[in-house]
Amino acid sequence: MAAFLGFSYVILVLGPALAFFLAVVSRKPELKLIAISSAFFWLMSIIIPSMLYSFDGFGDVIPLVILVSVAFEEGIRYWFTRVYMWTEKSIIEKTGQEKSPYSDWTSALSAGVGIGIMYTLIIHGGVISAAFDEIPSGDFFSDSCPELSLYWTSALNALLFQILHLSLSVLCFDTVRRSGAADAPKIPIGNCNFLVILMLHLVASFSTTINTVSCVGGLAALGGTVAISLLLARSVINQPDYLT
Repeated sequence: MAAFLGFSYVILVLGPALAFFLAVVSRKPELKLIAISSAFFWLMSIIIPSMLYSFDGFGDVIPLVILVSVAFEEGIRYWFTRVYMWTEKSIIEKTGQEKSPYSDWTSALSAGVGIGIMYTLIIHGGVISAAFDEIPSGDFFSDSCPELSLYWTSALNALLFQILHLSLSVLCFDTVRRSGAADAPKIPIGNCNFLVILMLHLVASFSTTINTVSCVGGLAALGGTVAISLLLARSVINQPDYLT
């Protein structure tokens, strides 16, 4: 029973991302490079703020931890996108092409998939893997969440954050594209679109704190934030000058 539920969690969390990776990303070397690079950029974004845990009391202030972590994550996403745009511009100049050979749509989704998979493995991998062997029934309930087991809550949070990273990557690519890859502001805090991305990620992250009171409420808040990010990403993609 535990093994069956464990595989169910893995399929729910990684199934969609791996399906997209195999169907789209794996067929083009440049998309695989984008996905892998974005994953390691994101990993760097959580390693840097983790050093702050060496200061006494930092880890005890949850709002501060979330604020600093999200700021680093989105700052690194922004810089990764700038590096992509700069590389793209260099390729266009050297090859003499009139426009980019790459699509912002597939490139942004590849970056989002890379970040989403790495996020899931680092943040939720240990919890989900524990369902295979630590609990005979494959379930574990807490007082704050009698409706869903810890593993289902973790799996759903991971899936929603994967979708969020896809949407935020689409928004970030469009933000940097419109501000100019080479001439983009060195400090993105002055960019209104970047602030929207930052706020969406902050709201999503803070919504997870509701899980300590009600996992259903936390998932609902996170799901609502993800839905808003999807609507914004859709509005970006539907613009007539969007690079597809």
